[in-house]
Amino acid sequence: MSVLSWILLRSRPIRSDDPYLRSLQRLLRYLSRKGVERNPEETIRQFALRLLPAYPELAVSLQNLADVDDLIRYAEDTSPVHYQAFNKAIKECYRRAKHLSV
Repeated sequence: MSVLSWILLRSRPIRSDDPYLRSLQRLLRYLSRKGVERNPEETIRQFALRLLPAYPELAVSLQNLADVDDLIRYAEDTSPVHYQAFNKAIKECYRRAKHLSV
C-alpha cells in the first residue's frame, strides 16, 4: 500500500505557493494540452529556442517571458513593474498559443 501511495504522490506535480510559478505551470499545462510540451530538463529559454522553427511567434513570446522570469528570480530588487511585465508576457503566450491546433 505504501508503494502505491508513493507512486501516486510522486506523479503529482508539485504545487508552489509562488503565484508566478503557478502561473507559469498553468501556461505549460495549457501548452501541453495544445500539443506543445516542454521537456522536463528544459528551461523556458531552451523551450522557446526549440519551438522557434515551428512556432516562431509563440517562441518569441516565451523568450520574453523567460527574460522577465530571470529578472524576477535573480534580481536583487524586484519592482512591481517586473511583475506587471511577467503578467503581460504570460497573457501574450496564451494569446499566441490560442491559435495552435491540437
